Amino acid sequence: MLSWNISLLFLLVVSCATPNREASLVSPIPSSVPGTRLSNVHLVDKDQGRVYRGMRIRNKEDAVNLQQVIGMTDVLIFRAASTGVGVDDELQILAELGLPKSSVNHIPFEWKQFPSFQVACQQSLEALRLMRESVKTAGKSLYLHCTVGEDRTGYIAALYNMIYLGWSEDRAFNKEMCARGYADGNPIKPAEVSKIIHSSVTPMFLKMSHLARTQPKRMKAFDATLCAADPLETPSGFAKSFAVHLAERRCQVK
Repeated sequence: MLSWNISLLFLLVVSCATPNREASLVSPIPSSVPGTRLSNVHLVDKDQGRVYRGMRIRNKEDAVNLQQVIGMTDVLIFRAASTGVGVDDELQILAELGLPKSSVNHIPFEWKQFPSFQVACQQSLEALRLMRESVKTAGKSLYLHCTVGEDRTGYIAALYNMIYLGWSEDRAFNKEMCARGYADGNPIKPAEVSKIIHSSVTPMFLKMSHLARTQPKRMKAFDATLCAADPLETPSGFAKSFAVHLAERRCQVK
């Protein structure tokens, strides 16, 4: 009963169009970075610079904490704007903190329904470009997030791991997505929400991971022409096994 009540509360918070509809959305996944006041914060990659992933910045205290703990210099907001504790609020917080506009990027990536494959693909390539640029730039520390830091954040972090760290799709899905709350990887996320994620973000992940495997050089070059055609509509054979592959991509909660 307790689990059901928590799930119902989560769904109500997600779906109700009230001014505070996002205020209570907090990931239950603990951070692997000591000292962070936000949950679900993890290092994605580091070289000359770094990229971290996590949940949204809710207030000035969160932002100051990230500056102190991870040395945050840049922010990538990977989510569409919404009511409540949304993108505009965060942009104001970061401006007041003194982050220059050039260090804060907003990519309005959806979670329910994409405008088109082409738009979502181009947005993904731009996010990957910003992430890689941060890793390759001395002194940079990019903080990447969506709302709770689970679904859209997991999606783009997993693609990064496949392209630049050599992870397999299976490893990226299970270790970077499911283990950090993606869809049904979060045991208290309502089934209705997970169903939407698996009908929108998961198919996009499969399509982009297909391009990462078959066109790695073009992916690393952020070649926007890759986005011209949906892989399901090309004669590559991808469509033949897509439905089965999609059905198999579910998180096994332990």
